[in-house]
Amino acid sequence: MEKLQCDCYILNDLLFKQNNTTFQIDSLIITSGTIYFFEIKNYESDYYYESDRFYKNPKTEITNPLHQLSRSELLLRQLIQSIGFNIPVSASVVFINPEFTLYQAPLNKPLFSHPN
Repeated sequence: MEKLQCDCYILNDLLFKQNNTTFQIDSLIITSGTIYFFEIKNYESDYYYESDRFYKNPKTEITNPLHQLSRSELLLRQLIQSIGFNIPVSASVVFINPEFTLYQAPLNKPLFSHPN
């Protein structure tokens, strides 16, 4: 994000409370038209996706980061609406470690990884 050039605000490591629920956001990029929300993961090694579940090889199930993203995205949208704004939110999980590989990654999910 250091190289990002736009009229925007970049906010990192945020903690919010909405509907008596506390939630954390790794990174937000706020532009005039959209709020981009990024759940950052620094996983290392080989993982795979199967039937809406994430596994670390060999076959050890981990918490699905898409579920965390979905929950936080919903709470963020509610928070934005509660303060009187109606702006689209685009949410993604970003895997930043170059030593990370996700096999069988679904093409229709907001998952991005470090280009190897």
